[in-house]
Amino acid sequence: MNQNEISHEGTIIAVGEGSLQVSIHQQAACAACKAATHCIAAEGKSMTVDIANVDASSYAVGERVRVVETQQVALRALVWAFVIPLAVMFFTLAIVTYFTGSEAAGALSSLVALMACFLVLRLMRDKLARELRFSVSKIA
Repeated sequence: MNQNEISHEGTIIAVGEGSLQVSIHQQAACAACKAATHCIAAEGKSMTVDIANVDASSYAVGERVRVVETQQVALRALVWAFVIPLAVMFFTLAIVTYFTGSEAAGALSSLVALMACFLVLRLMRDKLARELRFSVSKIA
């Protein structure tokens, strides 16, 4: 593993046609990871990762695997999931509050804009899945 990769061990919980679902568990190594402050896996909880475009026939449910992503992919995912929605929310709050003079209208509008942003991200999930790729390998 090179220094520009983020790696987590996990267990396969589902095998689909060309895709895997992997439950990732926190490791002690997360404390030393540079991305630990931004990574959901470092919070001590398990999380499920969907990995598309893999030869799923060579994997089985319950098998231990290593999920790897580059820091660039992790940063891109962080921008899509947190930075853009937060920017949309604050921008909407500022604009609506400025033009209406009502903080309540601004707050309500920013929440609606945030929901719309996450809806758009949900609709774009196939495109994002192609762009934000994980690789998976068996643990020997």
